[in-house]
Amino acid sequence: FSWLRDELLAKCPGSIVPTLPPRTVLGAMKPRFIEKRLRGLNIFLEGVIAHSNLKECSSLAVFLMSNDTEFTAVKAAGSASDTALSSATWLNFVNQKIQSVQGSILGPSSQSFKTNDDIRIDTIAESVSL
Repeated sequence: FSWLRDELLAKCPGSIVPTLPPRTVLGAMKPRFIEKRLRGLNIFLEGVIAHSNLKECSSLAVFLMSNDTEFTAVKAAGSASDTALSSATWLNFVNQKIQSVQGSILGPSSQSFKTNDDIRIDTIAESVSL
């Protein structure tokens, strides 16, 4: 969450980025503290998603959609924009996630089926990456 807030502050200058709930070392494992912290983090995310500029930031998408390995790689690179998160890469990422979900729901044979819209988006993604 701290990484996301730092990214939003850096990439969206002039935007009001919601604050994170306070951390505490003492009593950090008490159920009441955990519940309060979770509520605060939820309010933070709702505030980010409700903001017209912040919700468009690529760092938010990375934060919400990356698995642990991808997220660690992005953090190590320093910024979501410093990695290969161009438009084409983003479209590929989304397409892979969609195919993964389709495969798990409909079975592996569904992954090879592409609609005309899928083909059009693939063509656009390829031309953007060139």
